[in-house]
Amino acid sequence: MEPVNYNNPFSPAASLKCSIRALPLHLWSRHIISPNWYIASKGLEPRTIVSTANEDLPFVSTSDPLSNVRHSVDGPKDLGHAPLLVIPSPSKISRDENPQFMFINKEWTVSGDKGLQNELQFLSDKLGLKVSSSIDSSSKTILLTLAPVAFESNQDQSPSTANDSYSLEVGDSKELITITGQSSSGVFYGIQTLLALMNERGEVTAVSIKDSPRFSYRGLMVDVARNFKSKQDIMKVLDAMAMYKMNKFHFHLSDSEGWRLEIPGLEELTTIGSRRCFDLQEKKCIMTQLGSGVDTSTSGTGFYSTEDYREILRHAARRHIQVIPEFDLPGHSHAAVKSMRARFDRLVQEGKDKEANRFLLSDFNDKSSYTTIQGFSDDTVNPCINSTYTFLDFILSTLSRLHSDIQPLTFYHFGGDEVPNGAWVNSPECQKMGHRLTKRYLMDVFVEGVSRITRKHGLNIGGWSDSFSTVADGNMAIGLKKTIIKNENAVAYFWGANFEEETISRLLRGGYKVVLTPARFLYFDHSQEHDFNERGLNWAEKYTDIRKTFGYSPPGNQNILGLEGTMWGELIRTADQMHSMIFPRLLAAAERAWHKGSWEDLWGEERQKQLDEDWVNFANTLGHRELVRLDKIGVPYRVPPPVARIVCKAACNKLHVTTELPGLKVEYSKDDGLTWNDVTPETEVNERIKLRTRSADQNRFSRVINLDPSQGSSDNLPQ
Repeated sequence: MEPVNYNNPFSPAASLKCSIRALPLHLWSRHIISPNWYIASKGLEPRTIVSTANEDLPFVSTSDPLSNVRHSVDGPKDLGHAPLLVIPSPSKISRDENPQFMFINKEWTVSGDKGLQNELQFLSDKLGLKVSSSIDSSSKTILLTLAPVAFESNQDQSPSTANDSYSLEVGDSKELITITGQSSSGVFYGIQTLLALMNERGEVTAVSIKDSPRFSYRGLMVDVARNFKSKQDIMKVLDAMAMYKMNKFHFHLSDSEGWRLEIPGLEELTTIGSRRCFDLQEKKCIMTQLGSGVDTSTSGTGFYSTEDYREILRHAARRHIQVIPEFDLPGHSHAAVKSMRARFDRLVQEGKDKEANRFLLSDFNDKSSYTTIQGFSDDTVNPCINSTYTFLDFILSTLSRLHSDIQPLTFYHFGGDEVPNGAWVNSPECQKMGHRLTKRYLMDVFVEGVSRITRKHGLNIGGWSDSFSTVADGNMAIGLKKTIIKNENAVAYFWGANFEEETISRLLRGGYKVVLTPARFLYFDHSQEHDFNERGLNWAEKYTDIRKTFGYSPPGNQNILGLEGTMWGELIRTADQMHSMIFPRLLAAAERAWHKGSWEDLWGEERQKQLDEDWVNFANTLGHRELVRLDKIGVPYRVPPPVARIVCKAACNKLHVTTELPGLKVEYSKDDGLTWNDVTPETEVNERIKLRTRSADQNRFSRVINLDPSQGSSDNLPQ
């Protein structure tokens, strides 16, 4: 915004009222309005408008322009307990109708095969037990062993997931627990199952489990480029992933708005690219955006040192989680482009012209004109200049060194998504190729270059599905033949909301492996409720709640490696916001990645019936048990607001409440939030009240909603 009359001064202590309006289509959530608005003028220091410097957005209207009805049906039936023994669901469970319990106390020891030192120590740390120096199968022992895990049916185990298979035997007579794994990862997943079975008193039910995952790839992507998250916050995510047997952490380390990893020798990537502030020339930082404010004190700024990154790698490796780094190229590259331009300018001033050009990512004579979805006009690295590939080679060499002694780098995700139309077509360097310069052709040039360099480093590659495909005349087509890519495996990450079946089918026929990240089911940056006051986007779906993710039925094909929950970070500035968007939805993704629902091969009414039954069991297990486990490791998951209505019995004043996850308590206030009382079956109301849900540990609360008995439904005004 700029003033229309520069001759009309704005006096100190004066006030100015501005109204910004948007169509409901563009304003689906109050949280798309960013905090930290500011005033800037040439020659003066920019200043934040104090009234906007608050994540609660008190300056944004709370009224919903669309609706005041949040739900048309109640939440799932409360069964009063957690019906599922373990999440994700095991392949086969055997136990007596009235099983005995085994009590694990400090008299127990942990023993196991050589090669399982990591798993032995992990279990020892979790339970506070001593590790026996020799293999011991006597009483009061948890024995970890390596051996093949046999299944009665080939359908229970596939070759691609065999290494993650395990068996768990908890006897009801001898005080011995045995976990056998096909590999150390299988043993680790058996440990996670044992920990899930154990109650607060250290009791474990007698049970026999044989288990193997549905998919070999069970992942989560976290975008720290848009808004930085600390090393500790990432480790907490890894802890929760391990609990639910997720094994791939896709680390989105760069985007238009930021570069987040220290690369020794390319200091500008962090001295410039990791910082956001008010700087129109972007000489000292990337221009402020996404609510990051005028200085470098917010989540717009931050990076991982090489040692930070290695600590994250160690934390992940101990939990059998592969870290997959991504630096998004050739699009979404504004921060990298500006950083290397700053490096160029510095070295030219030092008289080092040759070195200045070594890692340059742009063609200064490129007159191409475009604007990205995010509003950038200089957001792409040039695929037609050698220095682009020198840059990538240098980055991969650094990554390989960082990974080498912890978790050797075998796979690199290069991004490749959302390259804008019009990029590079007027670049003299590209015109030298003597080919009609279409985006698809130039993308193919880039991907071939990525393939060549990654193959040199012994890596397989992954990219977003539009790296390998394009939309033309409304039809999805594969633009790059797999035969051109020289890596042993090339993995396409399908993310679109359109052409889903057709795109996946074409990618598979084209020879690509596929990881499923469909936005309608697995984009955790989307709202969890169709509500103006919920954080999140809605371009793919009005909302994606836990049930939506739980009900996803991935297509079956041996070249579909698995699925990945995806957490983009444009609206996610704080750690609590990140955790509440990921959890507990990630548990539903973990269930679908590990276990195929019995309803997935059915059709019609029977499919819906079994899905509904499965969902009730799953939701009750989350509400009655799993949320407590997340509380214990300090994960501030989303607490869902209650579903409330007035029902008529003797009079039309009976308060009826349910929650998305049964087992959570709901409380109400008649005095505008000064005092709160638990809702009971006898609660009656005749006036407008406030309602909120308590977390499983009773320490946090959901967003507050209002209920007006005259309307008979909650009007969903947040407080």
